[in-house]
Amino acid sequence: MFEPFQEFIEKTAGQYGISREFRAIKVCTEFDKLFPLHFNVSLNPQKHISAGHFKNGTLYVKTTSPTWAQELIIRKQKLIHELNKNLKFPLVKDIKTIAK
Repeated sequence: MFEPFQEFIEKTAGQYGISREFRAIKVCTEFDKLFPLHFNVSLNPQKHISAGHFKNGTLYVKTTSPTWAQELIIRKQKLIHELNKNLKFPLVKDIKTIAK
């Protein structure tokens, strides 16, 4: 039988020793899809917030200003919960902001 493409990619990444990098890409991509749903669309949050990198359970997020960093921190726990739910595994333990 056929296996879902997503599972195939994950297995292949593991075989080539790049599963950590694959998980990081997956976390960052999922964050970039998820976070705009938590902001007023008219504020255009995609211009001010984007996933930077993921390492050791921490997602580092780029923001254009301290104001946007604070807005993200206010929503941090909910974002972590939803990210892990969507990823189907508790990969994200923390979110930290960094200036662009």
